[in-house]
Amino acid sequence: MKHLQITLTLDQANHILEALSHQPYQQVYELIAHIQQSAQAQYQKSQEEPQEETVVEQNGILAEEVMPS
Repeated sequence: MKHLQITLTLDQANHILEALSHQPYQQVYELIAHIQQSAQAQYQKSQEEPQEETVVEQNGILAEEVMPS
């Protein structure tokens, strides 16, 4: 089977899951599980990536921002 990689925002993925939830369970439960597993794996991977800290000034207040490198 060929694989297709699609990039979605979190909001878009949630809309798809919401639409699928209105379909008969037997027809969509495996697809819903696969989408959730893929999203979880990507989220965990993004949390493991090193992050770079920067200091920025907003309205005269210094604040640290953590940005993915």
